[in-house]
Amino acid sequence: MSKLFRKQEAVIEVAKLKHTVFKTFLFMNRTYAGELQMNALRVLHPLCKSPGFREVFFEEHKFPEAILTTYIKEAKFLFNESMKPG
Repeated sequence: MSKLFRKQEAVIEVAKLKHTVFKTFLFMNRTYAGELQMNALRVLHPLCKSPGFREVFFEEHKFPEAILTTYIKEAKFLFNESMKPG
C-alpha cells in the first residue's frame, strides 16, 4: 500500500471510502497493538495529510470528533513509547 499512497490522487480516493477509513481508525486503537496497529498508522498518516481530508471526515462521512481525538491520543502514546529506552 505504501507505493499506492505515493500518488496523491490515490490517497484522496481512499479517503472517500468511509468503511476503509473507519476500519483504519478502529485498528489504530491500542487493543490491536502490534503490526495491525502499526499498519493502521501507516495508512492514516497520508490520509490525514491529504487535501480536504478533514472535510471528508466530518462532513461527508459524518464521523464524530471523538474518533479523531482517540487517534491523536494513540499516535502520541506510540510516539512516547518509541522514545523510551529499550
